Amino acid sequence: MKNTLLIIILFSFVGCTQENPKFDKIIYKTTSCFGTCPTYYLQINSDKTFQLFAEEVFKDDFSIYGYELDSSKMGYFKGKLDDATFQNLNKKIQKISEPNYKYYNDGFITDTPQSH
Repeated sequence: MKNTLLIIILFSFVGCTQENPKFDKIIYKTTSCFGTCPTYYLQINSDKTFQLFAEEVFKDDFSIYGYELDSSKMGYFKGKLDDATFQNLNKKIQKISEPNYKYYNDGFITDTPQSH
């Protein structure tokens, strides 16, 4: 009886596989505009680690001197995504219909930030 129970438990764990990520890394980059668009570079890796370089981030409030940079939100940040966030991201990536999706927006549109 013990052996049968052990075999059943073993097979149930073998059937529980985690989905591997469908990407090596995701890179998202923005450029500045003539307003308060933040400028940053974000990279998310398949091992759940991420790097964020926030180059320009503006304060939410507008003063009489114009827009001011918010140095508390600027800089280089790195960390690791929790399992739930990473699984949610992976599911959204799987919904993309093109398996080799690459898009580069290098067009010139006045006062619109670019995303890559």
